[in-house]
Amino acid sequence: MKNFRELLIRQKTGFSLIEVLLVVAIIGILAALGTSSYFGYLKSVEIDSVSREIVSGLREAQGRAMAGESGKKWGVHFVNGDSDYYELFSTATDYAGATVSSAAYLRPGVEFASPALGGSLDIIFSRISGTIAATSTVVISSAGGTATTTVTAIGNIY
Repeated sequence: MKNFRELLIRQKTGFSLIEVLLVVAIIGILAALGTSSYFGYLKSVEIDSVSREIVSGLREAQGRAMAGESGKKWGVHFVNGDSDYYELFSTATDYAGATVSSAAYLRPGVEFASPALGGSLDIIFSRISGTIAATSTVVISSAGGTATTTVTAIGNIY
């Protein structure tokens, strides 16, 4: 009887090949799901970051306009082309007579949805008041989704 018990105990230790394969398959499925979720999260973080950079540029232009820096209006010129970018500029009237202060390119994989492809958009803040002529919207997109930045006529940026 003792030998029979020892035989049963020896047979129950370890895992069968089917159990090991099943565990490996489950881990593989979970890893695949986790990886795709992680990359989706990274894309959404990237678009949020670019959106915050655009808002920062707009607020900088508005702040310079309200401070009356250089005695001119300040604005941001958005260009949707082969390389999407935006420029911070000062001007007496519009972008045609502007002095560009700085430029920033969008990160690879992020592009403007608005302004439309081949187009541009100027958001120019009035001196002292920091207002603009009409509400303007800039939309960026990537595989992680879209982000919209709106500047209202009274100068609110969100």
